Amino acid sequence: MYQKTSEDFGRSMLAELKLLEKKCNIRLSKFQKALLSEVGTVEQLLSIIVDSPITVDLVRLDERDDKIVRYVVLRDAERKPLLLATTRYERNLLPAQLYDDLHSGRLGIGSAIMHYGLETRRRIIKIGYDEKTKQLFREYEIIKEKTVIFSIREEFSIDAFISILQ
Repeated sequence: MYQKTSEDFGRSMLAELKLLEKKCNIRLSKFQKALLSEVGTVEQLLSIIVDSPITVDLVRLDERDDKIVRYVVLRDAERKPLLLATTRYERNLLPAQLYDDLHSGRLGIGSAIMHYGLETRRRIIKIGYDEKTKQLFREYEIIKEKTVIFSIREEFSIDAFISILQ
């Protein structure tokens, strides 16, 4: 398994992607590279890559006090699973309506942030590849003001998006 922690995102992401390919002896498509380094709305990027609307299926929701772990699968129009996302957040850090939409599975996080007009930024913490599961992954945070409101891990198959233009 290889994983890299990014400290200087603007200057190092391309170098980190090349190192990931070299260390794991894999070749990433441009779309895989884009997904690993994306700091915008993943649902929007995925819909463009696969030329299909994306649905977010809530798989499981674990709650303990105000701490929530949300598991979702992002799927294309044909219901093909594209990406698994695990999100950790605290209820008390979110506006009530946003929490309700996430809790019910009505919206993906990126869409919910856009819908409610929250000003946030994303910080990628890790990108990597798990050789045992053949999964690419990234971990990132969504920050509002100076508070981390979401910690997210996204995983997708090394075979995903390979057939689309390299």
